[in-house]
Amino acid sequence: MKKVLFSFLSAVILLPSVFMPYDNFVNAEGENGEESVTADSEVLDEELIKKLNDYVSLNGNLKYTVDKKEAKENLSEEEYDILIDTVDNTNKEIKEIDESEKNVNNSDDITVEEIEYVDPKKEDFNSNKNRLAYKEGVTKLETHWWGLRVYLSKTSVEMISGGVAIGGIWVPEPTVSKVLSTLGIVAGTFVPGGVVFDLNPIPPHGVPTNIHFQ
Repeated sequence: MKKVLFSFLSAVILLPSVFMPYDNFVNAEGENGEESVTADSEVLDEELIKKLNDYVSLNGNLKYTVDKKEAKENLSEEEYDILIDTVDNTNKEIKEIDESEKNVNNSDDITVEEIEYVDPKKEDFNSNKNRLAYKEGVTKLETHWWGLRVYLSKTSVEMISGGVAIGGIWVPEPTVSKVLSTLGIVAGTFVPGGVVFDLNPIPPHGVPTNIHFQ
């Protein structure tokens, strides 16, 4: 079942000084009734993620929590608000993911091999994006306190013809097209390997960033 998750978009405060804008995307249907994607923001800047990362932890219930006392003492008011808003939105999205995973026989979804909830203490900021060889890769979904990281195997990419549901998360066609075009892939043609990209936690997840082959 394809799910477009707009439920808490209106409650989010987007601060343009730290979220990078992407022009010409709208939160509406296109002229021909085709879906389009809201792209008010991308994933938080990596330097800001590194700065805020120390104040976030993953508890035993797979929910991200903030050390509010330490964060208030060491961050600016703007940074603190960004941290709280982002973690709140990610936790809401995790709840949606967990609910959707109960529907394991959903034929419209790409089968996710794994959903990984990444502990902030294990964040990898040095992943190698310059692969020496292409590979089949895996299809999995990672949740981070700052958003989502989507892995699509070569086989999964070859199956995509428009928007796609991945572990219950609906990724609209414009987002899919952005990922493929960035890597020089045309839908329905030869795909050299699996891909990975990041999305912000606010449905419909904005513009994909950190796009590269697995």
